[in-house]
Amino acid sequence: MRDTALLDSVLLFELDVPALETKDGHSLIESNAIAFYVSNDQLKGKTPLDQALVIQWLSFADNEINPSAYTWVLPALGAIAANKQAVDRSKTDITKILNYLNDFLLSRTYLVGERTTLADIAVAVALLPLYQYVLEPSVRSPYTNVNRWFTTLVNQPQFKKVLGDVKLCDKALTPESAR
Repeated sequence: MRDTALLDSVLLFELDVPALETKDGHSLIESNAIAFYVSNDQLKGKTPLDQALVIQWLSFADNEINPSAYTWVLPALGAIAANKQAVDRSKTDITKILNYLNDFLLSRTYLVGERTTLADIAVAVALLPLYQYVLEPSVRSPYTNVNRWFTTLVNQPQFKKVLGDVKLCDKALTPESAR
């Protein structure tokens, strides 16, 4: 009889990408865990509190921004069928998220501390498809602090090296325009 728990864990590991095997033979899955592992102290946060705040923002990007962003953006790209109710709900959620970030960034340059951290990277990358495809100028204009923070980050050489030149949306894509 097979050990199904072992087989299930092996299959789960094989399906989770990205994956990293450390020099000492440990394996990591999930992008945030890998990013945290390979990051220097500046990116991780220098103090235990800063590290906790970085992890908080990583979770915020994964659990709050990404689901709503992709529920709005993927139908606009024609990648999935549009569900008007779901898209409308995600637009409302993104508005709340942008308002929260805008207030938070009113007196801050970065999300944690005085330099770019994984928090900034994760949240900016989560917002990237919104800025590229659906946040046209009239929609993003109320969020001056978020816009300042986002454009500051994506214009850093380290971001440009990975993302290239980020072009902000001029006119929002819609499911109709994707046809």
